[in-house]
Amino acid sequence: MEYLLKDNKLNPGDYNMLRSSVGWSPMSSQLAKVSLSNSWYVVSAVHHDMVIGMARIVGDGGFYHFIQDVIVHPDYQGNGVGKALMDQCINKIKSSVPPDASVLVGAMADKGREKFYERFGFRARPNEFEGAGLTRFVVGND
Repeated sequence: MEYLLKDNKLNPGDYNMLRSSVGWSPMSSQLAKVSLSNSWYVVSAVHHDMVIGMARIVGDGGFYHFIQDVIVHPDYQGNGVGKALMDQCINKIKSSVPPDASVLVGAMADKGREKFYERFGFRARPNEFEGAGLTRFVVGND
């Protein structure tokens, strides 16, 4: 299957379509627009003018990078799209690292998807070196 990877071209409608395709809740258009525009990097996979996958990197653009929202539409999973998106994100980060420096790259996986990220060198937490990762949702007027 042929597809193109496009940098920073994802719109809120396609973002929400992908989120919904994998059972995630859609965001308001405004929140999706802000989230995408404030991302350090966004890559999308496009097949015949349809967005079939995406990934984004959020962080400070220096030391901390977090790969988020790696999504491949279920109709296109198993074709290497997720791997291509991850490779693109890792290469984007590598290209920004100064010589002889290192940066921290994190990822948050859906339950049961940890093995996918381990193929790219990520380690599940907690482990013997690092504590557990923590998350919290904050609701307006909370």
